[in-house]
Amino acid sequence: MNKLNLLVIATSTVAWLTGCATDPSDEERDIQASDQQALTNATTLSQDGNEEHEGNDELARQIAQVKIAEVTRQGIAVDNGDLKPNAAACGRNGPTTSAVRTNDALAPGVDAAKIRTGSSTGCTAVGQLNPGEDANYFCFTVAGSFTWTFLQDIQSGRRGWTRDDLLRNFGSFNPCGF
Repeated sequence: MNKLNLLVIATSTVAWLTGCATDPSDEERDIQASDQQALTNATTLSQDGNEEHEGNDELARQIAQVKIAEVTRQGIAVDNGDLKPNAAACGRNGPTTSAVRTNDALAPGVDAAKIRTGSSTGCTAVGQLNPGEDANYFCFTVAGSFTWTFLQDIQSGRRGWTRDDLLRNFGSFNPCGF
């Protein structure tokens, strides 16, 4: 993936996050530019060959920073110092009231991604998302320095959590709210 593609992804993501405002203020433009640069830098980092089956930690941290910044701008609740959405414990599903279908849901260059029972690599894998498979993205949580998307693999029907750096378009941008 070249830098132009990354910029298009980042621009599309930021436009979606900001509600596709037609005439942003100078402050909004600065925030959008900052978010675009963070996503571009994060995705560029993933091209250095350090990707493992579980993902690229630096890329995952950058994605989380962008998502957390947007959640904060939206005024999502902070409870006892923890930004909502909190991590999903093993065995906890996310809400499924709205979904975004994503064709070929794995991020470019990712061979497979585990679908887990919670937003942690310590949770049991119930399946995996393979190249070419489509998924419904429901919502995301924040777990430490990473974000995870609750999704459904359309081919297998399995539902679970996958780290956002392994997913096309960086997973869901809809907070789970728990």
